[in-house]
Amino acid sequence: MNITNSEWKIMKLLWEEPRTIIQLTKALEEETGWKKNTIINMLKRLEEKAAVVHTEGGKAKVFYPNCSKEEVISEESEAFLHKAFEGNVSLFLNAFVRKDRLSEQDVDEICKLLDLKRKEEKGTK
Repeated sequence: MNITNSEWKIMKLLWEEPRTIIQLTKALEEETGWKKNTIINMLKRLEEKAAVVHTEGGKAKVFYPNCSKEEVISEESEAFLHKAFEGNVSLFLNAFVRKDRLSEQDVDEICKLLDLKRKEEKGTK
């Protein structure tokens, strides 16, 4: 899907609740300085990517996410893994482990996920 950093800001708000262009502009203007036309252009791009849809509301269009946050994270993660690490999960994990970016809690959660994956694999064989 390839959601840009700017588009992520809009998607995060839409995942919270559907919004109009005016609501999005008010929510993002202070942080980003974006005006209404910028929001409109990004929404058009997001609609072209099928990430967002809209309905005609009373006086304004109401925009909704057309995909879940989890779906986009999964797609974006997979694309990043292939682009930066040629699809090699071990290289990806190694980059974080070697830079001491993992907390003890992170390590525990990763170990639990790996144990769960191992049990699932054994259960399918």
